[in-house]
Amino acid sequence: MSRRLYRFIFITTLIFILLVFIFLIIISFDAAGETDDWKFLDLDFTNKDNIIAAYGGLLGSILSFIAILFVILDLVYQRRQKTLESEEKEEIRLQELRDSLGITKVYVERLHKNNIDQSERAQAYASEEMSKPTEMNRMSFFPNTFPKLILEIDRHNIFRALREFKPGNEWKKIFVDLYKIADFYNKSTEEITNKHQIHLNKKYKHNSAIATNLDILIDEVSNVRNDIIGNNTGHHSTLL
Repeated sequence: MSRRLYRFIFITTLIFILLVFIFLIIISFDAAGETDDWKFLDLDFTNKDNIIAAYGGLLGSILSFIAILFVILDLVYQRRQKTLESEEKEEIRLQELRDSLGITKVYVERLHKNNIDQSERAQAYASEEMSKPTEMNRMSFFPNTFPKLILEIDRHNIFRALREFKPGNEWKKIFVDLYKIADFYNKSTEEITNKHQIHLNKKYKHNSAIATNLDILIDEVSNVRNDIIGNNTGHHSTLL
């Protein structure tokens, strides 16, 4: 039973009971009028058995009817209480669905912002790699938090929330895309981080190999230079 219907029945019943009481008061004054010069609680109904019987029968019927109205009013009240409990449970259910969508929306917005910021870092890192290829440039990564948080939310709640509120005709596609994108970033972030570390390790080994080869080359050049100087020095000493 809705609140509007309950209020309508409740107010209508009370008005009807009030009208019945007014009618009861009127007929009571009418019955009292059968006694000449009557006073309050001092009525003389001697030889007026027919009036007393009629008034008593009418009064009993009216009071019985009023009692039935109060019983009906109590039943309506109990029905409203059950409906109110159902409405409260339904409101709690809807609020849980709203909360699930709300927190998911926050996670998606944070994930989107992190991806934009990460792309800017990647562009800056690529520029440094182009301008300073021999240096050990590094790119920092945002923690892989929000994709995991999205995947940890109960999928059944999200599905029920989208089905309940239907944010567009393609709400099923929104549900599928949400978890597809979250799963992609959850896996790709770790993969990109590992590939970046592999690139740094290869670059370090390559730079180390170049440094070693340069040291060997420098040593060989130095030895050749020393041999040339030694040979030329010996030749000049013989001439002297």
